[in-house]
Amino acid sequence: MKKVLGALAIFVLIALVLTGCGDKATLFKATNNGVSYVFSFDKDGSWTYYMNGSAEGITFNLTLMKGTYTGNPKQDGSLPIIITHQATIDYNSISPGTTSITNDVFPLVAITPTSGTITIANGRITTNNLVFVRQ
Repeated sequence: MKKVLGALAIFVLIALVLTGCGDKATLFKATNNGVSYVFSFDKDGSWTYYMNGSAEGITFNLTLMKGTYTGNPKQDGSLPIIITHQATIDYNSISPGTTSITNDVFPLVAITPTSGTITIANGRITTNNLVFVRQ
């Protein structure tokens, strides 16, 4: 039985190496008042901007935007992006006593694709008074 499990473990390890499952996204993270904001650039050319954490008694766990990009987020320079989805943020939809905000409250919807550029300098992205550091 131990030989079978050992052989299975080796097979799984080889499969992970060959399929690239060990490859991770390039992340940039900023934190403000207990809430983390993250840009995640996946190897398939997609990116996601999300927030997660708690502040003032409310827990946040939602995707704010997503889309596609070209270029290399591991290098400094301009990173062309296209925004394809955005959370519909309507602060009037938050009921008194709300303790959790997810995409159920602010749905992520497809939008007319919008082009933009993210500038990476010294391993950082600065936007909306937040400094995101490459992880």
